[in-house]
Amino acid sequence: MKSLKIAEEMKDTLRIVTNCINIGAVYFNKKATKNQAQEFYLRALPLSEQIKDNDAIGTVTVNLGEIYLEKKQLRFCIILL
Repeated sequence: MKSLKIAEEMKDTLRIVTNCINIGAVYFNKKATKNQAQEFYLRALPLSEQIKDNDAIGTVTVNLGEIYLEKKQLRFCIILL
């Protein structure tokens, strides 16, 4: 979280995206914290699109898709396509 704060202070979009994805990945691995993972991924997605980072966009959309699938929120999976 400290790294994310520093990236935000520096207004370094790439580092913000990277941190949000990494933090999301930590939360993603525990069922009890999937909602926090979702929040970080949703934060990373528009920033990834803004800087045209296709790798980050792919990572985020796949992980969000898995979260939505687990929650049986299939309409959101379709939106990601």
